[in-house]
Amino acid sequence: MRFCLGFFALFTLFLFSPILRAQEAVEDQEWKTMQSEKSAPQIQKKKKNRSDSPKITFDLEQNRVLPNVSFESNSENPTVASRQVLKVLAEELLKKSSLIIRIEGHTDSVGYDQENLELSQRRAEKGKEILIENGIPAERLQTVGTGDRRPVAKSNTLAGQQQNRRVEFYMIGMTPPSEPSAPSAPPPSPTPTVPPPAPVSPELPASPPAVVTPPAPPPVVTAPPVPSPTTTGQPSPLPVSPSPETSPTPLPPPPPASEQPVPPPLSPPSTPPRPVVP
Repeated sequence: MRFCLGFFALFTLFLFSPILRAQEAVEDQEWKTMQSEKSAPQIQKKKKNRSDSPKITFDLEQNRVLPNVSFESNSENPTVASRQVLKVLAEELLKKSSLIIRIEGHTDSVGYDQENLELSQRRAEKGKEILIENGIPAERLQTVGTGDRRPVAKSNTLAGQQQNRRVEFYMIGMTPPSEPSAPSAPPPSPTPTVPPPAPVSPELPASPPAVVTPPAPPPVVTAPPVPSPTTTGQPSPLPVSPSPETSPTPLPPPPPASEQPVPPPLSPPSTPPRPVVP
């Protein structure tokens, strides 16, 4: 019985499998259709945005960048469409990183000349400010205001005045290419410092052994010479011999001969008179 039930199940699965596959294919197709319908508005919106974005043209014959930027009457603020033009222009100038642009501001002929000249300068500065906000370096942008001296249409109509209220872009040069920096030399490897050799003291020759000398005998003090009694009439002192117990103190030197006392002269001895013999 079980064998019959299993055989019947396999036969049923084999019979209805093409039908199930066809049903799955239909469901997949319906799912893809639903997804494409949902994404269709987004795709159309993207295409519309691409078609609405302004196209920037670089006129190499006149050295101009098109299109121009328009402004409201008596105002330095560009229109909404002109702001989009400035944004796309900044993207193109980023691709041309060496291009220098001069921004010229213009006005219509309504109003005083000095006021129009100042307004045209503010319009050029405003265009430069927007480009800088979108990544353009300030050194690549120059501004000048011309007032109403260079109209492109007559200012007696509103359409003509709108055309004259504009900012134009001119290509005036290229920034000099930066010189490639020379490859920096690798830092020198630190040389190992060798300590200076220790100073070597010269070897002194060996000193000879000290010779011990016996102490010298005490000096012999001799008395100064004394004049003889025949000359001075005084007894001569006895010579003094130094004793070993006395200290060898030297005696003072004798006074010079000029300072010694001179004894009186000796008178001849008196002899008694001899008697006379008759």
